[in-house]
Amino acid sequence: MKKIDRAAAAYQKSGFLKTSEKDKPVSKGYSKAAKFLLLVGPDQAAEVLKQFSPEDVEKIAREIAQVRKLGKEESSDILKEFGGVGAESRGEWKPPPGEAIDGGPERAKEMLYAALGPERGQAVFDKVLPFGGRKPFDFMNDLQQEQILFILKNEPAYVMSIVLSFLEADISSRIISGLPPESRKEIVLRIARQGEVAPGIIERMEGIFRDRIRAQGRVVTEEVDGKSVLAGILRHMSPVSEEKILDDLTEAGEGIADDIRNSIYTIDLLINMDNKDIQTLLRDFDNSELAIIIKGKSKEIRDRILDNISERRRIMIEEESVYLGAMRRSDVDKSTRELVEYMMELERRDEISIPRGDEEWI
Repeated sequence: MKKIDRAAAAYQKSGFLKTSEKDKPVSKGYSKAAKFLLLVGPDQAAEVLKQFSPEDVEKIAREIAQVRKLGKEESSDILKEFGGVGAESRGEWKPPPGEAIDGGPERAKEMLYAALGPERGQAVFDKVLPFGGRKPFDFMNDLQQEQILFILKNEPAYVMSIVLSFLEADISSRIISGLPPESRKEIVLRIARQGEVAPGIIERMEGIFRDRIRAQGRVVTEEVDGKSVLAGILRHMSPVSEEKILDDLTEAGEGIADDIRNSIYTIDLLINMDNKDIQTLLRDFDNSELAIIIKGKSKEIRDRILDNISERRRIMIEEESVYLGAMRRSDVDKSTRELVEYMMELERRDEISIPRGDEEWI
């Protein structure tokens, strides 16, 4: 266990949150911290957690709850990064052979108890995972669409919007598509504007719906990013249905439609696009524009762009991107958005196809 002790000491001295790369989101630091704590165990984790602010503890606990399995290779990489380089080869520490380390809500609770004591640990656990780690209304995801519609029959729009914002995106998209136009418009508006929903209300609603299925409160709140939820639902719809709903949102004003459209259409869509469609998209952008666009992008996005142009052009773009040096993020984002908007325009003209969700639409 020497390697783990040394890694834990190094962590307390510097920490993943402080040493994360500058261009990586802070959430990556919390994710890495969560995995590290799973590796060192509850006793060492308790000592490390005590070094963090209450806000950081909550975010790390949430990440621990979301980890399913931590494999041997990733475990070794995490420990090597913080004070353990070479220790594995010396036999000071080895991951269990053929085994993965489990995360999940119970592991998060165990660590919170060890660090904060049962009372405070339970309070933090209830705050970050108000439904014990499960998603509200998850029992409805296994029902047929007709059953869900029957359960929600005669419910007001605000109730339907709450339920649909928590169901799996492809299920919600099918239900919304089948609603009458006026009901659909009000419900998607409510989803887009949705904020905090008291768990006590959700629990009462779940009880009512469970009773209906059998027949045929806490103080903290669960934050719902309504616009992101609706964007996820729309990704599973056909372009025609998606555009109709966005038109309805445009009529309602408030800039909601533009925000959601920007969430749906991002540069990441290139990852699953056909090579031929990417080539069609890129041919109308000159080398200088692409040299800016590839700046700060992930290797996956850069490869999707550079692998779909000629070798000669690729070399020129890479050289120009280096020559440009550091650029303001706003300038890079502007060029990236121009490419994405042109992608949307080509789809409207049926010149390219943009993959949606993981199901076919007809």
